[in-house]
Amino acid sequence: MNVEKQLVPFESRWDVRDVAAYLKCSRSWVYKAAEKGWLPCERYGGLLRFDPEAIRVWVWPKIQD
Repeated sequence: MNVEKQLVPFESRWDVRDVAAYLKCSRSWVYKAAEKGWLPCERYGGLLRFDPEAIRVWVWPKIQD
């Protein structure tokens, strides 16, 4: 079975501020977590962008504990 990842348009991606607001944390933590590979993100040149669904999937197990 061939499963392709659905591409999310760039305009609907979250930036660092959006992720920080959703997670209720500081922007500096988001930058550090992305740099360390803790948060799923994509880099576009010098910009960090986040797929909102990937962030929701990432956070779900953490709120279950």
